[in-house]
Amino acid sequence: MGNWWLYDNSQGSSDAQEAGTLKRMPNGREDIFSDRSIDVRAKRGLMKFLKFVIDFENQSEVWEPHGETSLPDFLASQFRLPSSMQTVIMALTLSLDLPSNTSVRYALPRIARHLTSIGVFGPGFGAVVPKWGGGAEIAQVACRAGAVGGAVYVLGTGVSDIASIATSGVELKLTNGEDVRAGYYIHARDGQGGSGHDIESTTSRTSLSKTISIISSDLFELFKTTVEGAPTAAVSVVAFPANSLVVHGESSPYPVYIMAHSSDTGECPQGQCKPYPLHIVLIHAFYDDPTYEYLSTLSDTP
Repeated sequence: MGNWWLYDNSQGSSDAQEAGTLKRMPNGREDIFSDRSIDVRAKRGLMKFLKFVIDFENQSEVWEPHGETSLPDFLASQFRLPSSMQTVIMALTLSLDLPSNTSVRYALPRIARHLTSIGVFGPGFGAVVPKWGGGAEIAQVACRAGAVGGAVYVLGTGVSDIASIATSGVELKLTNGEDVRAGYYIHARDGQGGSGHDIESTTSRTSLSKTISIISSDLFELFKTTVEGAPTAAVSVVAFPANSLVVHGESSPYPVYIMAHSSDTGECPQGQCKPYPLHIVLIHAFYDDPTYEYLSTLSDTP
């Protein structure tokens, strides 16, 4: 896993053709000192924070009184960091919650783990992704184990309605017109499982949305090596801060993360890329996936 990128849409444009830019996030002292976009005062505060967070467990007197404080407030009050630097540090937590709800107690261990992991297995990266035994193979093993156990797989077919529910099982109507019986029916609580049989109301619930997509561009620039002696990355992280994505005039108050996998992972053909957008949306409030609108603006060639 190589570079981390931050999406900057400071202009707040809602036009996909005028989308913001990606900026590589600094991952250490060298990156910070060489970044001319960070002013001297912010660099001092950032270096002070990095020195603190790496050893935060032994400095409980500094952060424990602020354990339930939001991370942005803590960074502003204790390290005098501007909002731009707060956004960068927030992205390292991979928190899917609102920045105001991301506590210091939650964030510090995650930031420290990332920073202290860089260089452990080699220069320029802090994590590895398995090429064998990963998520794709887990799904394959589950399919084969299910087939041996008598499971039946139907592709390209959904459930249109729950015909009846009884103690002996459930009767389902499929989108291809067939009816089937099952001992159990497991589905997401998204209001789409049938009419009148949802387990609970979803009108006031917050939902986590995930999607896996294979795109024709190889997104070569995301995986370029930026540290001498570092291997070419197979995974890069792209962070879209809260309120940075605007679609149809409406912004998402939650952050969005893309785990971009190159073909080196073996999960997609050569010359293609497999991004995993991951974000939180409010039910009945923000259904559009803004990452598609941004990815559509990227060139198919490096």
